[in-house]
Amino acid sequence: MNSKLTTKEKLRHLLPHWIEHNHSHGEEFKRWANDLEKEGETILAKQLFTIYNKAEEIEKLLKELLDSAGGALEHSDITNHHHEHHHHHHH
Repeated sequence: MNSKLTTKEKLRHLLPHWIEHNHSHGEEFKRWANDLEKEGETILAKQLFTIYNKAEEIEKLLKELLDSAGGALEHSDITNHHHEHHHHHHH
């Protein structure tokens, strides 16, 4: 990240990505929980629904943090942001 930016500015750049990323995972948790429930795996489904609910709480907190920080940066000169992770999506 560009060292000219403050930590707060970097956070304002990254938070929208974190919010979307968390939302995506939450939706994945919910889909898996629904599939487990349909297959009679009620205990596993209940656990995964709990995790989904926690992901929704985290998303709310991330949005509150973004608001407190001043909202998303409209334009940023952060050019070297690389975020790599692997997803194993359920189809």
